[in-house]
Amino acid sequence: MPPPAPTRPLSEVAIEIAQTCLRHLDHTDALADKAVVHEIRVATKRLRAAWHLVAEQAGTAHAKGRRRTLSGLSAKLAGTRELSVLTRLTLRLAAAVANDRGAAALNQVAIRLAQRHANAAHPGGNATDLYEDIREGLTAEIAAWRGLAHDDRPLRRRAVRRELGRSRRRARRDARKTAHRRDADLWHDWRKAVNRLRYQREFVAIAAGREPRKFDTRLRRLGWRLGKCHDLANLVKFAADLLAAGDLTTADHRLVGKAIAVVESGLIRRCRRLAKRVFLR
Repeated sequence: MPPPAPTRPLSEVAIEIAQTCLRHLDHTDALADKAVVHEIRVATKRLRAAWHLVAEQAGTAHAKGRRRTLSGLSAKLAGTRELSVLTRLTLRLAAAVANDRGAAALNQVAIRLAQRHANAAHPGGNATDLYEDIREGLTAEIAAWRGLAHDDRPLRRRAVRRELGRSRRRARRDARKTAHRRDADLWHDWRKAVNRLRYQREFVAIAAGREPRKFDTRLRRLGWRLGKCHDLANLVKFAADLLAAGDLTTADHRLVGKAIAVVESGLIRRCRRLAKRVFLR
């Protein structure tokens, strides 16, 4: 069942989301707070998904440009987050591995990640510039949404429903594609499709003043699990880069790959099982 039609203009919801992010920036060292950075990054993703909802109203080129700008803001906020995530993941894998050689190999990868994290944490950039970039980007986002008509005609509601339908069909299509295949690119596309649908439904739910439904809860869980798969795929790539650079032996690389595969296989099964409940019934 599709979510109910918005009872508030989507532009109003988008402006509130961006203004909340701006208020976060008023606090000292806000961008040093991981929770604040996470909330702002999620807001940029939700707003990017929302521009798909209003592309017919705003114009495809304009909506695409806004999504590109928001993607740039999110990338600036990402900073060393991915390296931190991979380091924690590697240490958890090392702690769970029964084989001492496997644990030692994973700890080598963790050390390399920590070294790269330390180098990335001091790129010589200006923190004040980052604050200003984020603030200017959010201010421009508010102005862009204010530029949209604040009407709620049936035509607009139908356009939103059409886009939600397209996003759901895309996520379902990708679920079918990945049902019996383990291709990293396919799974990456599926993760993006699931998250776009999730953020769009969350956005419309806020506008409609309703709580998430069971479908939304399952969709969010699926997106979280696909994110974990994405982290494992990134770790596989990092280990391969270490091998190519001569910083990891072939034997250790094989042990790292085996440890990742054990966790990944179980996670993939859970993703596919949940996808059946969400999309393929």
